Amino acid sequence: MACKKCKCKKEIRKRMNDINTFHAWDNEVTFGGTDEMGADFIITFESNDFLHWVGLEELQYIKRDVIKNLPNFEKELEYLKNREKDAELENQLNKLN
Repeated sequence: MACKKCKCKKEIRKRMNDINTFHAWDNEVTFGGTDEMGADFIITFESNDFLHWVGLEELQYIKRDVIKNLPNFEKELEYLKNREKDAELENQLNKLN
């Protein structure tokens, strides 16, 4: 990825260790939390691009991978099964198509 200011090729890698904020507004999706050093960190995506790359299939894959790697499998599985947001997200994505 090239830097917009100086056109150098500079890649930025960050890890969001703790997500404590999420919102979607005005065609943007934003996550906030802390980075690998404990500093506040915010990342914002353009909504259409986010939905292009992270759809239901990708979210289901992430869930399967998380569940597979969780030491507290049964508790987390129950939490994920009870979430109503999955159905809401599916309905919203279906409306877009």
